[in-house]
Amino acid sequence: MAPKLKIQAVMRSGQPTLTREAFNLRQEYYSKCKDGEELDIIFQGHKETRTDRQRRYYFKYMVEPVCESLWGETHSKSLDKMNDFFKKNFNPEYYTTPEGVEDVIGKSIEKEPTDKVEKIYEQIRMWAMAEHGIRLYLPNEAPDED
Repeated sequence: MAPKLKIQAVMRSGQPTLTREAFNLRQEYYSKCKDGEELDIIFQGHKETRTDRQRRYYFKYMVEPVCESLWGETHSKSLDKMNDFFKKNFNPEYYTTPEGVEDVIGKSIEKEPTDKVEKIYEQIRMWAMAEHGIRLYLPNEAPDED
């Protein structure tokens, strides 16, 4: 019976892709296999989370332009304030305080699946246009980051 290796893979274009860590682990297991012995790799469920590119797009082409348009500034306090507003209004997390009061906080999108992140970004773009007449770039329209 072939040894089994359970690893998490990142889904890219619908295909499981090994992370560098998983690749190295796979190589380590292969080195322990005897000649001709197979290694069964079992890909565990893993959600592709927000990418670095999505993060750059969010701050540069969503948070900054709204701050600039509404407040005429993009210093760190205004960026933090707008980021908190977006989280609270477009990715809310509801909870009950120890005193029994229902409240809401903004949940980070850092660990959210990419498809959910895209939906949140679309809601933010629609809000910016409907409420303030601010047209935000779509990801494929944003100028290249060089």
